[in-house]
Amino acid sequence: MVNPTLAADYLPLVVNYIKGMDNVHKQIECGMPMVQMGEVAVIPIRGVMTKHDQYCGPRGMVTAAANLHQAMNNDDVKSVIFDIESCGGEMYACSTIAAAIAQRTKPVVAFINDFAYSAAYIGFSGSDYIVANSRHAQVGSIGVLTTIVDYRKQLEQAGIKVLELYATQSKDKNAMVRNALDGNTTELQAFLDRVCKEQVLDLVQSNRTPVLENITQSNKSFRGTMPPDRLERKLADIKEWGTGKTFFATEALELGLIDDIQSLDVTIDMLC
Repeated sequence: MVNPTLAADYLPLVVNYIKGMDNVHKQIECGMPMVQMGEVAVIPIRGVMTKHDQYCGPRGMVTAAANLHQAMNNDDVKSVIFDIESCGGEMYACSTIAAAIAQRTKPVVAFINDFAYSAAYIGFSGSDYIVANSRHAQVGSIGVLTTIVDYRKQLEQAGIKVLELYATQSKDKNAMVRNALDGNTTELQAFLDRVCKEQVLDLVQSNRTPVLENITQSNKSFRGTMPPDRLERKLADIKEWGTGKTFFATEALELGLIDDIQSLDVTIDMLC
């Protein structure tokens, strides 16, 4: 059975093929459609973000990073847009695409198509420009969570006894989870707090520094096309955006989490 969401990603390719656009054969590689619109490559990000491709499901960020690398090495491509519609996902997926974007040699734009939560914002926060498609698009949920489900009572009631033995030398193996299940969440909480600070909040804060302090060879010419107020816009205090709250695009713009609100077509025209 065809996944409708994944099939929809190929629609621009079919349209381009019908129109007779050049380089159609270059638009699907690495198992992920990378639609080339003139000199702009558009890479769709859909569904839950995972590090690796999922069977009959979302493509992973290793593939997205490979597509980005391919676009960087394609002389026909002058800039890249990530078309994002995702609720977030794995931390390692987030760090994988963030590292790839950090190595860019051409302008990269993150286009938020209705919503980009958690890892879907964090991972792309290092883009040269972040755009939302409407005033009511949603951005945020910047933070970290983990879920532990305790089935022990249910198993006991079902007459199932689980025996878990560790080697004497392995006293700390899974200790954070085991202690949390027994009611002591101190160590796990400290772990999550460290991940949140070092891999999320510090990353976003670094990525969203004022543009004039973050000029790179990859985006000097692109910066010249930006509205003057964007060059002076600063990220709001971390207490305003780093609590896991979600924001409408208008609020995200005021906080400095995004740079503009406009359609994908306008964004592509801006880059051409």
